[in-house]
Amino acid sequence: MPRTWLAMLVALGMLFGPESQAADPAPWWKGNLTFRFGADWSSGDYDGGDDTDLWFVPVSVAYELDDFRLTPYDWDLFELRISTAYLRIRGPDDFFTSGAAGDSPDRRTDHGLGDTWVRGTYAFLPKPHMRLPVVELEGKLKIPTASEDRDLGTGKLDGGVELTVSRQLGRWIPFASAGWRFLRDPADTNLRSHATASVGASFRWSPTVLAGLLYDWRDSSAEGRADSHELVPNLTWKLSPRFAVSPYAVWGIAGYVPDYAVGVTFRYALRIE
Repeated sequence: MPRTWLAMLVALGMLFGPESQAADPAPWWKGNLTFRFGADWSSGDYDGGDDTDLWFVPVSVAYELDDFRLTPYDWDLFELRISTAYLRIRGPDDFFTSGAAGDSPDRRTDHGLGDTWVRGTYAFLPKPHMRLPVVELEGKLKIPTASEDRDLGTGKLDGGVELTVSRQLGRWIPFASAGWRFLRDPADTNLRSHATASVGASFRWSPTVLAGLLYDWRDSSAEGRADSHELVPNLTWKLSPRFAVSPYAVWGIAGYVPDYAVGVTFRYALRIE
């Protein structure tokens, strides 16, 4: 179950990444290889009906190229990321079959591989003295690897775009994003493309600890569903130059969201010279 705020946490992780700027000429493939894995548990009634519990174990690999430049300056980079997840869902039968808030007396549990996402992110990273914001533009494509027969996915190719802007102001890092999800409507459903937006700020407690709060909004993705509103406190702790851990919690304020969730993401980075 990909979430906009999770993508934002990954984007903020770039601020903790190894230095990617170099004064000397470097091979085109020079960059950072990053592995991420985690665990997420959520529960809620999704705006009505009986509770649905979701266990979500995401894994991803990303490569950040130093020298992929759209400008003549060494202020930009490009990251390609592939991610998937293991899912286990327990809830009313109609949550599986239609995605609707379920009050069916029949409950079921199913599990398996989730969908696979391929993301490309271009980031403009100005020098600190320039006082310009960091700008990230992301395009993403969903490959339907989740089982449609087991109601773990729609079986359709989907996609999206998202623009994120952030700026460091002393120890504070305010940020905002806006995006659009392109959804193909499978048979017997009424899914539709929709807008997303996020806003928040992070505070650098120390050179190794970053704490943040994020508000996430998603337009209704189907007729009869309410817009989604979530609040996400999070923490990133850089334990070493290569390893970081990011625990978080989620409060589903209103709409088609779980009531609450908790999770953690681990990040391990390697420098490729």
